Amino acid sequence: MYVYHYWQYFYNKGIFFNFENGTTGIKNLDLNGFIETQPINIAPDNLVIKFDTLCQSIYSAIYANGMENERLSLLRDTLLPKLLSGEIDISNIGY
Repeated sequence: MYVYHYWQYFYNKGIFFNFENGTTGIKNLDLNGFIETQPINIAPDNLVIKFDTLCQSIYSAIYANGMENERLSLLRDTLLPKLLSGEIDISNIGY
C-alpha cells in the first residue's frame, strides 16, 4: 500500500509526465530515468506497517460500503415497484 500510494502521489503531482515517452499515443514510463533522477524517500519499516494497516482498514470499509450499496439497491429495485403499484400497503405503518 505504501509503494502504491507513494507512486500515486508522484503521478498526481505530474512528476511522471516528464518521464513518459513513446510516439504511438501509448504512454510508457521511463522507469530507469525516473529512478536515476528522482529522490525516493523510504519510510522506516514500522511506519510502512502502520500505514499498510490503516490503508487495509480503510479499503475494507470501502469494500463493505460498496457491498451494502449493492444490497440496498437490490432491495430498492425490488420494493419500489411493489410500493408504487399498491402490491405492498404501508398505510397501517405508524411513525
